[in-house]
Amino acid sequence: MKTPASILAGAIVGLGFGNPLPANTPIGEKENCLEKAIRKSYLFVAGIALLSQLGAIMHATVAVNKLTECVGIGKAESVWHLIQRDFDLSWSGTNAFFVVGMLAYSYIIGVRSYFIAGRGTLGQGVAALAGSSLMFMLGIVNRGVAAGSGDGQNYGKTVLSLFTHYGSLILYKNTHLKTMRPLEIGSIVLFIYALVQGVRAVLQSACEKEKSE
Repeated sequence: MKTPASILAGAIVGLGFGNPLPANTPIGEKENCLEKAIRKSYLFVAGIALLSQLGAIMHATVAVNKLTECVGIGKAESVWHLIQRDFDLSWSGTNAFFVVGMLAYSYIIGVRSYFIAGRGTLGQGVAALAGSSLMFMLGIVNRGVAAGSGDGQNYGKTVLSLFTHYGSLILYKNTHLKTMRPLEIGSIVLFIYALVQGVRAVLQSACEKEKSE
């Protein structure tokens, strides 16, 4: 998982941060509220995409290191059972972060394509293409989550089950003194703050009247 996450992270840097969205719109046209909101959300979602891939890389790297270093790891019936027993947090975290980053990446591709195409019919077409790809990838992930170990054990039926499983593990470990980690708690608080501020910024600026009006 480290390799595809690293490739996507490199692509996101160039697409999301190296090249700003086209600022001009066709003469005589103004962006509607939805288009303004989408434009404002672009950088925020690009940040989510990049940082999610970095989170996946970190989880995967630490898991591989511990698998190499630890001497007390006993035998398991299968790789799935080993993961569930000793690496559940790392495994679910790697997949959750990777999927979030992938979805966010698809979003910024759709948004960039829409504005580069000059909005209108062509812009809607290329944005719909990105949306189609996003939905298809979600379907692939859902099938993988539902399949699980192949013997009836899985996280659930959809990718939401993967997210809730990872979230419940993080909350459980940070609500018990023996497994509590201050940095993880601080990270959760900052994430909630960032999400609230990002949404507020998008909503507040989306329908602001032009200064010239």
